[in-house]
Amino acid sequence: MKITNKGKYAVRAMLYIACSNHLVSVKEVAKDEELSSRYLEQIFFSLKKSGLVKSKKGPNGGYSLARNDSKITVGDILKAVEDKETSIIDKYDNQNLNVVIQKEVWDKVEERIEEVLGGITLDKLRNKYYERSVNMYYI
Repeated sequence: MKITNKGKYAVRAMLYIACSNHLVSVKEVAKDEELSSRYLEQIFFSLKKSGLVKSKKGPNGGYSLARNDSKITVGDILKAVEDKETSIIDKYDNQNLNVVIQKEVWDKVEERIEEVLGGITLDKLRNKYYERSVNMYYI
């Protein structure tokens, strides 16, 4: 999986929701995070389709997490919005040397990346965000 701006924005939007204690609109996230609301609408569509967020329509509507933030990983978010067929590292052709390098190096690197992304949950990110906010000093 290649990580694009779409994936980065999706993680930001999900963390924004995790840090909010109310339903969140696309416009709110777009304004506060300085992102395109049209682009975020596409992202939220994918997140909803994947069961990571749920929505409520109406004047007081918006998005919320579909499950507990300790059960949503960065890997889940990226899988919901990124092209699953694209490798973070370009695949080689089937020449002998390249096959060995692909299997022994690049496939293992990609497995490790997916392992790391699968181990980072939204609640961990939220807690780190709050820790950082508390430890900031203003003059």
